[in-house]
Amino acid sequence: MTRFLLDLYLGTNAGPRVYGGQIKRGEGKIINFVLFISDLKGFTKLSEELPLEHITAVLNDYFEAIIGPVQAHGGEVLKMIGDGVLASFPIDKPEETPDVCERALDAAELAIANMRLLNRRHSREDKPPLNCGIGLHVGDALYGNVGVHDRLDFTVIGPAVNLCARLESLAGHLGEPIICSADFATQYSVDLKSVGKHELKNVQGAVEAFVPQM
Repeated sequence: MTRFLLDLYLGTNAGPRVYGGQIKRGEGKIINFVLFISDLKGFTKLSEELPLEHITAVLNDYFEAIIGPVQAHGGEVLKMIGDGVLASFPIDKPEETPDVCERALDAAELAIANMRLLNRRHSREDKPPLNCGIGLHVGDALYGNVGVHDRLDFTVIGPAVNLCARLESLAGHLGEPIICSADFATQYSVDLKSVGKHELKNVQGAVEAFVPQM
């Protein structure tokens, strides 16, 4: 039961680590991932308009649409923060990178398709539509414990995580559901369409962004 609950709340990667005693502050390892970040657009405004008791149901609908495809394609959800989802697709060997990128993009495209189906249902039920953006990036991140001595959290940190989050924000500005980094596009086996270079907050230099040709 303890292992099940740890996996349920922390994920299938962090759960076994905690159960195995990897609970020292600052303990972690650098892992190569495809990072996947999703965020619900306009949720602050939506939460002000909806009755409080309906907000959880809306979030659950959204999380089901996003998280199901991530897990089905071999990804792990690391965090749900408000209306955001941080997930990763670990890369065990460099030669596996194109395949992992393909699985991550397949998951993102299926998540967007799920959102369209969800909005059709919401329309029939006279509920507001939901829109999200997804950022995809390949990079190294530190995966481990941060916090204080009596309250720790497993998380991923590093420039790659920040860049992925900025790409997700860019998706909303460009009106694109999915934005991929140049590193992702280089590794992916199918051509992606460039949507130009952009200055991103707290990211040095202009960053070229790519979108799948859906």
